[in-house]
Amino acid sequence: MNEDTHEFHLYVGSVYGRVPTCGPPEKPKIDYKGFERARSVALVLSEKFGSPLEPYPCYWCTGWHVGRALTMEEINRFMKELNAMTDR
Repeated sequence: MNEDTHEFHLYVGSVYGRVPTCGPPEKPKIDYKGFERARSVALVLSEKFGSPLEPYPCYWCTGWHVGRALTMEEINRFMKELNAMTDR
């Protein structure tokens, strides 16, 4: 994952909040300890469940989780927000 994509995912996680991003404290999402491991798990689970999943860095625990792929609508929305923040 390149640095811009990494930073983008961290921003998205900060906006969505801790529970959707990292899981509730009593049942946190799995921390895969690295991009490559999370990516391989995402590929297997995507095939198993027939829906696109992706690895992402967690803003909250600094680990790596697997979750649904962002939609183009979400990507465009967050890119606009980030661009507006950097244009100031």
